[in-house]
Amino acid sequence: MKSLILIFLLTIPAILLAQNSGSVVYEEKIQFKIDFGDDSPMDEELKSMIPSSRSTQKALYFNEEHSIFKNLDNNQGDENISNQSGNTDVQIILNRPENVVYQNFASGKVVEKRDFMDRIFLISDDAEKRAWKITGEQKEILGYLCQKATTQRDSSAIEAWFTPQIPVSSGPANYGGLPGLILETNRDAGEAVVTAIKIDLSADVTNVITPPVKGKKVNREQFVKIQEEKMKEMQEQYGGSGNGTRVFIQRN
Repeated sequence: MKSLILIFLLTIPAILLAQNSGSVVYEEKIQFKIDFGDDSPMDEELKSMIPSSRSTQKALYFNEEHSIFKNLDNNQGDENISNQSGNTDVQIILNRPENVVYQNFASGKVVEKRDFMDRIFLISDDAEKRAWKITGEQKEILGYLCQKATTQRDSSAIEAWFTPQIPVSSGPANYGGLPGLILETNRDAGEAVVTAIKIDLSADVTNVITPPVKGKKVNREQFVKIQEEKMKEMQEQYGGSGNGTRVFIQRN
């Protein structure tokens, strides 16, 4: 009898480590770096009105087959900050789009729902294959032992912390491709940091993980072109008003 009890106790950690479905709430903190140029008419008082950063919360729902990353219900909608200094009106629009990222591990496909300028787009593509380098560094996040991995995407340096204790190759946004769930990402030394603040491995995600279907279907290149054209249009429209300043911050 003693040997049976011992065997049972020894198997408990293995069962706990094999959890591969549930939900994670992440806190996303974005640093705003806005260059108005040396000849900008904005004085220091106006510049101080623009926030240096903003935080929001998002959630990842996952199981062995697929995952979905989306806004929490209380983080939707834009934030408008308006003020007046002398003869200058300032309007700051912090855009909080309702973005969704769905990943299918078996097919290697990613479907993104992107809310941009009150238009909904669906971007379907293969999962991005990143050349991760596992460094050997370790730290704990919410009681889970995590390992550090790094990669480069275009001009951005990306750092990720993943835990093999949750053997699901997913993470916030469209990050994945590591032997464990990503609990933290850090882009460009703190410019954008996403960190897990709550993990629930008992959450029922059966009816939550479904790919988005509504929106204009475009590929990645088409969507980037639409973004660039619209931002250029807004700069031309609001950039030289003379008596007003509008700052539009798009958050992905």
